[in-house]
Amino acid sequence: MTEEQIRMRFARRLSLAQCEEIYDNLARLDATGVKYILYAGSLLGAVLYGEVLPWDDDVDVLLLEDVDRQWLQSRLPELTARQHCAQLVKIFRPAKGASNGVPPGTLSLDVLKSFRDGDQLCHRSMWGGIDRFPIDKVIPLRRLKFGPVDAWGPHCPQEFCQIKYGRACLESALPPFWDHVAKARTRYPQMRVPLAEIERVMGYRAHFEQS
Repeated sequence: MTEEQIRMRFARRLSLAQCEEIYDNLARLDATGVKYILYAGSLLGAVLYGEVLPWDDDVDVLLLEDVDRQWLQSRLPELTARQHCAQLVKIFRPAKGASNGVPPGTLSLDVLKSFRDGDQLCHRSMWGGIDRFPIDKVIPLRRLKFGPVDAWGPHCPQEFCQIKYGRACLESALPPFWDHVAKARTRYPQMRVPLAEIERVMGYRAHFEQS
């Protein structure tokens, strides 16, 4: 992959103001006391960079207790909680004149459901399939640096990421395949690029949270 392609596919997707908004939404969720962990690309961002993954454009958390949209809305009256599908509630700042659904271009905190299956914590993906994680990789929870927020993460964050994305996720990255703001596929070829090369070209500084 050329440097020009890396700059296009791994550029920061959120402005400073957008990051502040999305961190604030997470801090408000954290203050409710609900049990959750950073999940998917957000956990990977916390492990690698201590912040939102530079080429990501939302924040994902996985609930560890059974609360619904109504509960979230009652604890977050200054935000809007919308049911996106059975497994996902999107939390965002309300926009003037907004009706049902999530307005185009909205930055959301994606709150996902989990369930227990024996000694595994599971998530039924909206993309199909079930993600499964040994509970001893999750509990006890630990605090992780995530931008200005101390957020909850699994006990073994690196191993958790590798279970979801494969061992290569700590050494290389795939460009985003979905634009959450535009609500469309990016159509970038899904080819892994070494993180060292991305960091060299883009100037990102690794944080690398230890398990």
